[in-house]
Amino acid sequence: MTKILTVLLLLTIPFRVFSQDTAVVSSLEEVVYTANKYPKKQSETGKVITVVGRDQLERSGGKTLAEILNNVSGTTIVGSNGNLGTNMTANIRGGTAGNVLILINGIPVNDPSVNDNYFDLNFISTDQVERVEVLKGGQSTLYGSDAVTGVINIITRKSGPAGKHFDIAAAAGSYGTYKANVGFRQTTSSSQLALAYGVTSSKGFSSAHDSTGKADYEKDGFVEHNVTGNWQVRLSEKLKANVFGQYSWYKTDVDAAAFVDDKDYTVETSNISAGAGLSYDIDNGSIQLNYRFNNVNRLYLNDSMHRAPDYLRVDYNGKTQYAELYANKKWQNVELLAGVDYRRHNMSSDLLSVSMFGPYSDALSGDVAEMDQVSPYASVILKANKVFNIELGGRWNHHSRYGDNFSYTINPSVLVSNKVKLFVNLYSAFKTPTLYQLYDPSFGNLQLNPEESFNVEAGAQVAVTKNLSFRGVYFYRHTDDAIEFIIT
Repeated sequence: MTKILTVLLLLTIPFRVFSQDTAVVSSLEEVVYTANKYPKKQSETGKVITVVGRDQLERSGGKTLAEILNNVSGTTIVGSNGNLGTNMTANIRGGTAGNVLILINGIPVNDPSVNDNYFDLNFISTDQVERVEVLKGGQSTLYGSDAVTGVINIITRKSGPAGKHFDIAAAAGSYGTYKANVGFRQTTSSSQLALAYGVTSSKGFSSAHDSTGKADYEKDGFVEHNVTGNWQVRLSEKLKANVFGQYSWYKTDVDAAAFVDDKDYTVETSNISAGAGLSYDIDNGSIQLNYRFNNVNRLYLNDSMHRAPDYLRVDYNGKTQYAELYANKKWQNVELLAGVDYRRHNMSSDLLSVSMFGPYSDALSGDVAEMDQVSPYASVILKANKVFNIELGGRWNHHSRYGDNFSYTINPSVLVSNKVKLFVNLYSAFKTPTLYQLYDPSFGNLQLNPEESFNVEAGAQVAVTKNLSFRGVYFYRHTDDAIEFIIT
């Protein structure tokens, strides 16, 4: 029997992207977190960041988070306009899948069992999100691997004013779609508690296109349940602790191909995430300690009665652990951030197929497909006369498979007036090979090195009113050692 084998090879052909990005954005006075890992006004940073606030989320008329993000300038969520449950990837400025790092409350989330290590946005309910900060450009100095073209920080809803509060929301839409969300929030003088449950159900439509219009393709349904919790308590005047968790589960029908219906093919996916953090206030700064565990399971089941293969079952599991310690400190004309993070990924897979050629099985153990990273990093901001700022930063990354690499940031900005800001960014970014790319039994290549990119961007932001600004940006990106599939 002849086999065609697809392997992963390391390409040394450079890849370049030139473009410009123009957007209507929020005020220069708005405080953001993601640009520097601590609160800072937009006027005080030269980075390109867009905020999607709670008011905008509420005006979005029942749209999914992916649909809302797809409307952010320069951001594309592939699959956001498809059926609920569609596999979605975030792209910024034309980057490829997996080059945007997703954060939840500032902490990275990944699924190492997928080929590009991206996080499934289907797990996040819009009703449980307070705001989203989209930070464009290479951000590996502060956020490490995968932050090549940008970072999307999803900030979940916390408790509100003092007392107890209940939230109930429900909506109905086309294709038999229904969603509901129930939330409970309580705030006291020393603690905040937020709990939420959401459910979404849809009869959907066939993802496969019936080119004849006569085949009566089956509708691809979807159902999801989502539970989140966050508890924050003040242990002393300067010390706060928080504990958080999330469980998401959904099941969706899928088709065999773009023009091929399948009545027995389903995907069942779950995500369990939990963690804790400590925050200690110091004079003009803070010390942060965070930990998150994430476990994603994906089950593909095709018990077909009318289409080959006769039976297909594929189980994927991806686990990540993330721990980080960092501190920031402000002086009159200097701001300093320094920290270290640790990441551990592992994955496993189990495949069983039965067809006219007989049974076939393949498995990958989580004891084999694993990796660790340790990354110290630092960033300093120098200021002059409340007009000029320059950020200088670097990160050293040690990977258990390939060794070491380094990334840097040089980011000057000038506040010409209280309405006009000019900025330039020079930085590098990297994406480590994923576990799938390294260890997959059929496609893996253990000789892969990280993708590394050099980025330049320059632009201006002009405030028209207190709450309205315009921004124009030119950017250039050059990528070396891009990882691609090559048919051999």
